[in-house]
Amino acid sequence: MTKGQKFDICMNRRRLLQAGAVMGAAGLFPPVAFADGQKVAAAIGVDMWYINYIVAEEKGFWKKNGLEVSIAHFDNGAVALDAIVTGNGDIGSATNMSMMQRVSRGAKMYSVSSMAASGKLYSIISGKELTKPQDLIGKKLGLAKDGILEFLYMQFANNNGIGLDQIELVNISPPEAVAALTRKDVDAVMFWEPWPTKVLELVPDTHTLRQLSDDNIFVTNWLFMGEALMADKPRAEATMHTLIESSEWIMANKDEVIEIGARRLKTDPANARFQYEKLEYKMEFPKERYEKDFKAQADFNLSKGLLKTVPALADVARPEIMQAVAPERAAGW
Repeated sequence: MTKGQKFDICMNRRRLLQAGAVMGAAGLFPPVAFADGQKVAAAIGVDMWYINYIVAEEKGFWKKNGLEVSIAHFDNGAVALDAIVTGNGDIGSATNMSMMQRVSRGAKMYSVSSMAASGKLYSIISGKELTKPQDLIGKKLGLAKDGILEFLYMQFANNNGIGLDQIELVNISPPEAVAALTRKDVDAVMFWEPWPTKVLELVPDTHTLRQLSDDNIFVTNWLFMGEALMADKPRAEATMHTLIESSEWIMANKDEVIEIGARRLKTDPANARFQYEKLEYKMEFPKERYEKDFKAQADFNLSKGLLKTVPALADVARPEIMQAVAPERAAGW
């Protein structure tokens, strides 16, 4: 996984739909009456967090709903948001943390739905002598500080009754994880896949001390729309309609999604499968969940001095698109 997977929280994994639901999914979302050829520019990362956009193209959902899509890949989803900032993209997905950093500098982009979430791609790997979270007290934990990993660590510590000053955090990059643990510079590392798996493979006598999903900690990538798309309600609704249809198809067609992901993202099928099985692709925009995620990441940004101010939730959350397309997915607004 690229470093873009540093970014984001929450969602309970719903398992695959029955195979027979494929036709049902298609029936739920008939073609909508929009003019042909309306363009949508998607700016996305390079892994399975972003397969929704690609499947919609491969299976013809964009065209079915009167849209012509262009897809541009960036190193990660956070960087991809800069295409929206410059007006070269209409949609992208990353964390609220990534969005806040750009909106605080004057960018115009709006949250409209969840896109993908995972807690299973984030793990703490340690020597086997550590067997429970509390064994980390007084030890050194390696992670990339001042970003999503430190934000997740704070939740992990709180959930396990560990004071934030009881574990020493050591700032290391993902590629340094193997060497740092091998040299005993740290007692454990906390990263997103594929780094935990690499550590387990290359550092003897290590194991997974904790997977963040064990503590119900999830990272969520949210769907963001740029100003021009938000101003064009029919095109925005057709975009939402398309991506919901794609997400339903993804959850019902595991093997084909993995084939598409491996081919289009130029990755090994085993890696595409690994990521797919640890991601939740359900699109929804419930107010309570979004507010919780937004506030937690806003508080982190402020407490770490990463931002002097954060945007008001009311200025960036736009539930009306989901309310128009699938109101049952926009509870509480």
